[in-house]
Amino acid sequence: MALPKWPCPGRRADCLKAPKTKNRGGPPYTSEFGMSIRRRAGTLAVVMSALFSLSSGCSSNRNEVEQSSSALNGSLFFDEPTDSVCIARRAEFQAAFQAAWPYLIAEVKTDPTRLTACFKDALLSGFVDQRPGSGSTFVEDIVSRLGEDLPTHILCAPYSDGFVGCSSSDGQHLQCDPHVIDNYPHDYPLAGLVLHELSHHYWDHPSGDEYNASIPSVAYMCIATLHWVSTPVPADEYAYRRSLASSAETTLPQVGLELESLIEPTYCATNDYVSGFYGSSSGLAVDSLGAVCKTLGSSATTTLPIAGSFNGTYYRNTCTSSEVAVGAWGRGVHELDAIGAVCAQEADVRNGGGAPQRTPAAGGQVSGIWERQCPPFQALKGLRLRAGNQVDRVELVCQDVRLPEEMRQHPAAAASTTGDFSYREQCQDHAVLTALETGADTNIRRLGAYCRIVDTGAGTAVTLRDSDPKRYRIMASHGAWGTNPALDECPAGQGLIGLKVYFDGDVMAGISGHCASISDWSSGATSAAAVSDTPVRGRVTNSSDSPACLPSEFLVGWTLKEGPAPDGFGFIHGVTPICRSFGILPLCVYDSSTYGSCVLQ
Repeated sequence: MALPKWPCPGRRADCLKAPKTKNRGGPPYTSEFGMSIRRRAGTLAVVMSALFSLSSGCSSNRNEVEQSSSALNGSLFFDEPTDSVCIARRAEFQAAFQAAWPYLIAEVKTDPTRLTACFKDALLSGFVDQRPGSGSTFVEDIVSRLGEDLPTHILCAPYSDGFVGCSSSDGQHLQCDPHVIDNYPHDYPLAGLVLHELSHHYWDHPSGDEYNASIPSVAYMCIATLHWVSTPVPADEYAYRRSLASSAETTLPQVGLELESLIEPTYCATNDYVSGFYGSSSGLAVDSLGAVCKTLGSSATTTLPIAGSFNGTYYRNTCTSSEVAVGAWGRGVHELDAIGAVCAQEADVRNGGGAPQRTPAAGGQVSGIWERQCPPFQALKGLRLRAGNQVDRVELVCQDVRLPEEMRQHPAAAASTTGDFSYREQCQDHAVLTALETGADTNIRRLGAYCRIVDTGAGTAVTLRDSDPKRYRIMASHGAWGTNPALDECPAGQGLIGLKVYFDGDVMAGISGHCASISDWSSGATSAAAVSDTPVRGRVTNSSDSPACLPSEFLVGWTLKEGPAPDGFGFIHGVTPICRSFGILPLCVYDSSTYGSCVLQ
C-alpha cells in the first residue's frame, strides 16, 4: 500500500475535494436566540452506510441492501454496487472502512483528549456554520459537535476527473473513489478523511491559503497524523499551529461563542500581570467578569474594568500573594458557564516551570470542564471579552514575564457604513499584520490577514523575527465565501500601517493595504521609511476611507462589521483597524478624548 506523504495530500484541495454544494443537512430547530440551527440527525447508535453508484451524487436505487454485523455503535450498510471496479473491490472497500471506523470512534467519542489538544493548538479560520455565534472557534464546542451521532452514508463511485478521495455535500452522505483505500492507511488516515467529510454537516471551508486552517481540514489533520507521529512537521504548518512559534505574547484559544457585544480589551499595566478574576454570578453563568492585576514581587493588586451585568453574588477568586495567573479554567461545552484562575508560583514561571493550581470557578457547575494555559515563561496579561446580560466569550492574552511590555493599542478611525454583527480579530502572537487575505467578486465578501512575529529590545525599535516567506501566522477571516481568493503580502521587512477601503452603498467594494518598513516606522523615522501598497482587491469606487495608524504604530488586528447577504451569509460592511506601538519605552501619549492625538516621546 502506497503511503501518502506527511500528513497526506488530503489536507489540500487535491485530496480532500471540497463539497459540490454548501447544503448542510439535518432537521432545523429554533434556539433561544431565535435563529435556525441545524443539528445532526441520529440517536446514540452510529450507522454507516456505503452506497455504490456510477453517478457523482447519491444513489437513487437503494432496493438492494447488504447488512453485516459490526462491533461499532450500530450496523453497517452497503448498497449493491453497479460500477465494475466497486463490484470487484467490494469486500476490500467494506473491510477498509470497517477497520478505520473504530479509530474514529475511539478518538472522537470514547476519549477525545488528543483531538481536543490538537484543536487547541490550531489557529482556526475559514468556516461558516448556521448557528448563532457562527464565528466561534470554541474548541470544546467543536469537539462536542464532531462527536454527535450522525447516520453516515458512504457512496463508492469513481470521479469523472480522476480524483481519488472523498467529498460530501451535507456531512451525512459521502462519495468515495474505490481507490481511496489504496492511498489512505486503514486506521487513522482513513478515519480522519471520514471525519473531515462529517464535519461538513456544520462547517465549510474556502479555497486558498485559508483552507488548511478550516475546521474540516484540522479535523482530518488531528486524526490522520496519529499514524505518522514520528514524522517532522513540514514548514508550511507554521502558519496554522500555535506550538510552532515562540513569541513574547500568546493569545489562547477562545472560550464561548460570538453572541453578545464586543467589549474593549483590558490589560494590566507594564509590570503587572493577572492574579485572578472578580465579578458576579447568578450560579448558572458568568454574569460579569474583570481581571485582578498585581505587580510581580508585590502583593498589592489593582482591578481592570468589569464587563457584563451585575446579577447574583459577588465573587473574587485570586491566586496567593506569591503566585500569578498562568491560565484559566471553568465549565462550558457550548458556551461559557464558569471561570476560575490557574495559578503558579512567580519564581517557577520565571524559570519556565511550575505546578499550576486552580482557584474556585465562579458560575455554573454542571457542564464539562475547559482549561487554557500560557506557554512556559508567560503569565496572563489581559482579557478580550464579549458581554451583555452575561459574559459569553473570553480570550486570554499571555505575555512573557521576562519581557514586560505595555499593551499600547487602540482603534483607528472606522471605515464602515452599517452592519449587523462585529468580530474582533488580532494577531495571536507578539506580531504585526503583514498581509491581507480577501475573497472578492464585485465586492469584498471575505476578509482576513496574516501576521509576522516581531521582537523588541530596550529601546523602541521593532525587528521582524524571520523574513522566511513561510513564516507567517494566520489571523481568522470572516464573511461569506468570495470568489477569487487572494493573499497579498507587504514587501520583505514591511508591515501594514493603514488601509484603503472603497464602498458601494453600505457594502465594502474594494480594499488595499498600506505598508511601511518595520524597523524605520517603529523607531519614529517615518520620513525615511520605505512605503508601498498592496493591490486593490474588489473594485475602486468614488467613495473611500483611509484608516491609518499613527507614527510608530502598526496594524495588529481589526473589528469587522458583517451584515446579511442574499446567500444567507454576510458581506463585509466595514473595518476598524486596531493599531499598536511596540517597545519597552512609551512612544506616545494619547489624548483620552480622541484617538487622533499622539505625541512622540
